[in-house]
Amino acid sequence: MLNKSIDKRDQYEMISISELVLNNHLLRKVDAILDLNFVYELVEDKYCLMVDH
Repeated sequence: MLNKSIDKRDQYEMISISELVLNNHLLRKVDAILDLNFVYELVEDKYCLMVDH
């Protein structure tokens, strides 16, 4: 029994946040109607740029 739990620690699972929200959830309906992309421009000077080294 101990060996099985140790083996599971080495496993990874990748999921997206989108997979956690039901297809008929209210937030999906709002997202389909409401365009909030303008917010990115409003706040872009509030964040630092990522620099690749």
